[in-house]
Amino acid sequence: MRGEGILPDDVTYNTLFIKDLSGILADDILKWYLAQKYHPGQPIPAAIASYRKIHCLDQALRLALDYPHLQAARKLIREHEAEALSYFRTISDHDPQHPNAEYALGVALMELEQELEAEPHLKNALKLATAGPRKTVIKKWLRQIVDKRSHKQ
Repeated sequence: MRGEGILPDDVTYNTLFIKDLSGILADDILKWYLAQKYHPGQPIPAAIASYRKIHCLDQALRLALDYPHLQAARKLIREHEAEALSYFRTISDHDPQHPNAEYALGVALMELEQELEAEPHLKNALKLATAGPRKTVIKKWLRQIVDKRSHKQ
């Protein structure tokens, strides 16, 4: 494909990511994937599913750290609540300025309906966010938390 100047698309990436990923670290996949000119989030669920299939929860969580908003990551969080929270908290505790850890922790807590616990992490993630879409989503979630809190009062 490279020799012909053909750029990979979602189908190409999905095909790669549904392969057996044992022996390949999620960090290596992300390093390679994010270096590509085109790297949408849509194929990441295939990689998460591949790691889950071979029982590599730590690698699936590594992908969820960078893409916690994806449905596959949210399902992973719901099904492995303790492991996900522990993984994200460990990274956040080690580096409180880690934008993905704060974002993932906020998303995980929102997914687990722990909005009040999610709020400080989402506020920190908003401060650390550089991408416009991420900022927009975080602001929306923070408004939802405020609205929910005001309805309870």
